[in-house]
Amino acid sequence: MFLANTAKRHSLGKIKEGGEISPDNWVCKIGALDLYCYEYELNDVGETTSGLWLELVQHREGKKAQRAMFLTLREQRDNLYAVEMVRVDSKYQGFGLANRVYKKLMDKYGISMITDEYQTPGGQHIWCKLFETKGVQVHAIKGNGKRTPRVLHEVKLDDVSSRLQIEGADAWSEATSNRWSFIACSTKGIKA
Repeated sequence: MFLANTAKRHSLGKIKEGGEISPDNWVCKIGALDLYCYEYELNDVGETTSGLWLELVQHREGKKAQRAMFLTLREQRDNLYAVEMVRVDSKYQGFGLANRVYKKLMDKYGISMITDEYQTPGGQHIWCKLFETKGVQVHAIKGNGKRTPRVLHEVKLDDVSSRLQIEGADAWSEATSNRWSFIACSTKGIKA
């Protein structure tokens, strides 16, 4: 079991008004927080990567907004984004912000999200909570999502370990041969 060290406070800092956030990039409100989304392109050794940079902030009186969370999503294929990094200010941890942000993005933009190659225990926890989120479907695929998967595997929540499981496979092993990924999509607009 992993325990969070709550003795230390980690702040993601403040943002100056007119600085990094722009009203043109506003996505939605999540409680008292505002979500902003920016597209980015990264050129590295002849390879271009595109994705989304997201900021969740709480506006305050005065000139600075408190950064509650930021995350980066790397585009794997059309409308499929890998979660690369998620950071939540310690003051805002424990409120399920990552799940709510993922769900808003999937609903608003019609994108699907896939796990990145490496999952921290915190990332695994987010995907377990996402699995339990109403209006979200989570499946497993063999591979990293860069190619169209042939089969979507059913996923279940293991009662003992509180981890997502695939029948007959260890989706969370750290072995280099582990090629499982989880994909989440919104069920908004899907009729049964």
